Amino acid sequence: MTAAVRAVLVAAVLLAGTSAYAAESGLPVGDLVFKPGVRVGFVYDSNVSSVATAPGPDIGIEVQPYLGVVYAGDNFRWDLNLQYRLLKYANLNSVNHNAYSTFTTFAVRTSFDANRRGKVGFYFAPAVNNRLVRTGSESASGDTVGGGQTGSDYALTVAAPIEVRLRPTKAVTLTPKVSYELARYYFPDGPFAPNPVVLGQSHLIDGGLGFDWRFFPRSHLLVDLTGGYKHWQTEVVTVPGSVIGNQNPSAHFRALAGIRGDITRKLSIMVQAGYGSSFAIGAEALNLSPEGGILGRFELGIRPVTTQRLAFGFKRDFSNPYYAQWQVDTQGYFKYKGLWFGRLGTQVDFSYIYRNLKAPSGGADRNEHQITAGVLLELMIAEWFHIDASYRFSAIPTTDTNEAEYINSRVLVGVTLGFK
Repeated sequence: MTAAVRAVLVAAVLLAGTSAYAAESGLPVGDLVFKPGVRVGFVYDSNVSSVATAPGPDIGIEVQPYLGVVYAGDNFRWDLNLQYRLLKYANLNSVNHNAYSTFTTFAVRTSFDANRRGKVGFYFAPAVNNRLVRTGSESASGDTVGGGQTGSDYALTVAAPIEVRLRPTKAVTLTPKVSYELARYYFPDGPFAPNPVVLGQSHLIDGGLGFDWRFFPRSHLLVDLTGGYKHWQTEVVTVPGSVIGNQNPSAHFRALAGIRGDITRKLSIMVQAGYGSSFAIGAEALNLSPEGGILGRFELGIRPVTTQRLAFGFKRDFSNPYYAQWQVDTQGYFKYKGLWFGRLGTQVDFSYIYRNLKAPSGGADRNEHQITAGVLLELMIAEWFHIDASYRFSAIPTTDTNEAEYINSRVLVGVTLGFK
């Protein structure tokens, strides 16, 4: 493979996120492609404990082995991804950060995409994921910038989404879908703690219908209808030393419609608007307010050259996290992805969020302003040898003063040996 061809393939993956039927990098064994690898990195965190006063900085070493297996058939695709993460802090200045070291972060994901070109397709993607979480550790697009999330709360999730993709014509796709997710949020006193503090445990059943009509060669009309029910098996949500409140089961729905397409070869747009709501069963006072249900998504993408893409966006949506009865995020963001010289990948993002949180029964409502920004550089020395460096900033100021409620800077430098 020449350097020019490799650059085009890498650019396609970087900018589009997927490569339709493209050759897979890795170690071919018959019809399968194996993608083993390990990333070893150095971490600096300015505020490991995510506290407002006297933040404790620390350095650490992380090791992330992983394995991917792909069957990339023309009409059927199977993916399997295994990942484990070991992070150990140095506990500088006699500050014990063992509770924030991720000895139990892992992910097992697989997906089956059957009859990809037929009239009736099927997609199934079960996953088990246990990770550390902290608000603001992800980029505006939902991608992790800089090699992983970090914080003090763990989230164990077991998910099983299923989609049926109906294609009555080449221009129309209908997608009935249903999913189940078990989520457990907890705080361990240390690695492999046998009796963690459970912050919340929920069962989520969701379903809906997607509609995609390609009314021009590069333009789509999109409609997305979803609804579901969330039951909290653990009703009292606690954190060490305090009680947040009682979580009520809730029902929710969303209805969004809009368009996505290319205005020119260098300019694309996505616009969606809609309405949704969340209803606390047995406690009407905890329902999402009517104005809170106004939803919207907008993104303007600019591609000055094939290997560079910028995007300006806006998003407003609600969720039902473990620490609130409902949460409404109004977000503006900027994203950039680029490939230079066929080997240097770059990412930059900035996000501002205004967040409105409704506390469960017995808790106090609050509003937040959140700012996140990040930059990532990744150099491909060879197809199986990458070097990366990233910086990420996150802050949640208080609503009535200039004193920050939470500020964090995080630096990661790592080497990856293996295929991606």
